[in-house]
Amino acid sequence: MVLFVERLAWMAADRGEGERGAALLGAAHRLWPLVGGQSLINFQPYVTAHEECVRQVRLALGERGFVAAFDRGAEFDRDQAIAYALGEDAHGTPAAAEDNPLAVLTPRERQVGELITEGLSNKEIAARLVITPRTAEGHVEHILIKLGFTKRAQLAAWYADRQSRDE
Repeated sequence: MVLFVERLAWMAADRGEGERGAALLGAAHRLWPLVGGQSLINFQPYVTAHEECVRQVRLALGERGFVAAFDRGAEFDRDQAIAYALGEDAHGTPAAAEDNPLAVLTPRERQVGELITEGLSNKEIAARLVITPRTAEGHVEHILIKLGFTKRAQLAAWYADRQSRDE
């Protein structure tokens, strides 16, 4: 679990999401003692990737911004860290859902939603995202449930409408 949170921090840093990256680093820092401490990872590629993430995030946020975001993540308990890593706020509710209905979707679900809008089938979505068709089907089902739709066509129309309004 802690490696998952740490890896998500690296991915956030690579995407230029400094605050999220720092918060995830803080959450991972808090979780490490639960699995025996970070000293379990002495694998040089891991150390290099971790240090690069810290460097990128510090550069993006500055030292004060980095420390503030890191400390915020370090305050999360295990469940809050997992919720945040999954794109939910620290209380387990989707972040900013009131302002943006797409906020209830994970980043991957938003990708799938965009591909549905392009008219792709589950099999085509799976090929494009390099996932199994069953995984794609699961994402589609979750999206429909979260947004209150029963058919892909409803979702595609709604998603396309949102995108045109946002442009």
